[in-house]
Amino acid sequence: MPVIPDQVPAEPIYTITLTATGAYIDGQPVPGSSTDAEESRRAALREIYVKAALHGRAVRLVAKEADGTTWPMIMDTGGNVITLHAPHPVPPSPAATTSAAPPLLAPAASPQPAHDWAAPLPPAYQALYDDLRTAESAGDLPNAVALAARLEEELTATYGPLHPHAVNVATLRASLTLRLGGDWYETVELLVHTALRRREAGAQPVQDTVGTARNAHAAWRSLARGDAEGAAELAERVAGMLEQFGEDRRTRDVLDWVEGATMISQGELNQHLDR
Repeated sequence: MPVIPDQVPAEPIYTITLTATGAYIDGQPVPGSSTDAEESRRAALREIYVKAALHGRAVRLVAKEADGTTWPMIMDTGGNVITLHAPHPVPPSPAATTSAAPPLLAPAASPQPAHDWAAPLPPAYQALYDDLRTAESAGDLPNAVALAARLEEELTATYGPLHPHAVNVATLRASLTLRLGGDWYETVELLVHTALRRREAGAQPVQDTVGTARNAHAAWRSLARGDAEGAAELAERVAGMLEQFGEDRRTRDVLDWVEGATMISQGELNQHLDR
């Protein structure tokens, strides 16, 4: 059924900002973005697609190009983008929404200390976490991944991307995504992003951070077996991440693979030219 723009709620409105170094959504770097503008644009739209899917409806966004051009848009749950010819409506003021139903997950009254990595989630988030674990126990990994992504988004919005609550659930989401399998390209991107996020946050235990980095390498190996082109695109990012963790053997494995793939490609080219 086609989306009717006037029927899409005024909030949330996600802001994609494209820069010379990559893409950002509401100020947060987009996994998979790069100095290539088109690649960054696609990576950002993939993230908005996930957000629309989590909301279960179309969402509003604003795309800001590097040259300052701004495009108001709507993305539906099928990934279709509608470019609007007028700005988004102004969201209602807080005073106008005081009688509205409370959000599903209300922010906790007092965040846990940033150093307490073993602290349980606040009660407001426990029900969604329990649903996540129930789906996991039942073997419903697609639903568990979707619930983890939703919980991560809520916690990140409340506490910030480097708070233990947000980082711990992001790590769980990455682990579930790895177990689910399927799209190895996006799985590698997610694991690399999560490993670096844990490192930046100083997440504990450290072995979980290292384990996430090693899982990224294992997922990249699975990608290389079925999609050499995709593996080549991510090789530099994976090797750079592994190098930061002192994983010399795994870094060398990625670089050796790239060197071998380059030699094969050059050999195929020479055979073609010799014909």
